Amino acid sequence: MTVIPPMTASVLPSAAALGVPLVTALPASPYDGQTIHYLADAANGIVWPLRYRTAGTTYKWEAIGAGPLQANVEPDVAFGFGSSWGATSGGPSVTVPLAGQYVISHGARGNNPANGVAEAGVLTVKLGSAAAADADAVFFCHQGSGATQSASHSRTMVRTLAAGATLAHYTKGVNNVSTWGYRWITVTPRRVG
Repeated sequence: MTVIPPMTASVLPSAAALGVPLVTALPASPYDGQTIHYLADAANGIVWPLRYRTAGTTYKWEAIGAGPLQANVEPDVAFGFGSSWGATSGGPSVTVPLAGQYVISHGARGNNPANGVAEAGVLTVKLGSAAAADADAVFFCHQGSGATQSASHSRTMVRTLAAGATLAHYTKGVNNVSTWGYRWITVTPRRVG
């Protein structure tokens, strides 16, 4: 009887040996089933494994376990924009390198200062050149009690984005000021092209 030794990391073939190239642009003439590793964020080492499917949708490069692009900002910041949307100062923001369909999650901690004043706010993620929208927002409302009140809020959605679209937090205060801390955005591809 022949015994086959178990595979170890030292004898596993590399991605290059398997013909899976690391690229910074999608191939001009892809073929059905072609697999690549797309360098989505060189600074943070984010590589997206993608497979081309001819029968796919408009975006034929489908993500195979791709990790998210992400950004976060921790300090509490009070925003007093009233009923109109305004950009949050200091971020966070994420820019997608390719057009496609993405899973977007964002959130923050809404805070009511210990001043006994009721406070309410809306925080949304603005998707590229599109207008900021309530449909993509998280909301909070804290009644004035004389004590600090805070709660974490988050939202996940699927949206189609243009190449180079920057996602950034925008906010508006419904009553008094809108105070948000620990703001974060993550963007994960489903299919791109």
